[in-house]
Amino acid sequence: MDTVSQRLDSVAQVLPAIAQRARAWMSPGSVALDGGALFVGHEPTVAPEYYRVRIFPPAPRAWFDEFETRLSVSIPLEYRRVLETVNGCSCIGLDLFGLAGSTLLDRRSHRPLQLALAVSGWAAEYGRAGEFHFGGAPWTEDVNCGYFWGSDGPFAALPSGRVLHTWRSLPDLLAEEIARLEGAVS
Repeated sequence: MDTVSQRLDSVAQVLPAIAQRARAWMSPGSVALDGGALFVGHEPTVAPEYYRVRIFPPAPRAWFDEFETRLSVSIPLEYRRVLETVNGCSCIGLDLFGLAGSTLLDRRSHRPLQLALAVSGWAAEYGRAGEFHFGGAPWTEDVNCGYFWGSDGPFAALPSGRVLHTWRSLPDLLAEEIARLEGAVS
């Protein structure tokens, strides 16, 4: 458990709400490590391999340059810090996207949703083509909201393009959105 605790300590530096929820859902048999990825809060009643929190290992530095060069997109500094700590994560349906070192699909390994796909295609589904789309979560049972990075920081938008909310920082977004999602589940 020391490795898990140390990993959550580093996550808490940039994503305190994720680390806090992971610690709250830790119990014997509810934690797994797989290929550097950390899974916490096993809930087999939802799905056999469902975990409330999934945290992927940091992205290698080379992946940043490759992503920015290939897509002609700069990763916002605050999100770069996230990717240097976790290359994507998930918490009760809220996803932060990660970088891919390879475009080959390997169904045997766990990977985050891909930032390149979000920026190059999924952003258009929210009427925001060309904007930095870095995550998403359920808004209703049938509609998701997307998380984007604007000139004033992160914001959430619906597929209609309507901006739902803006935040000063990613930790603020995560604290509010995870609390919203927890309220929807209970």
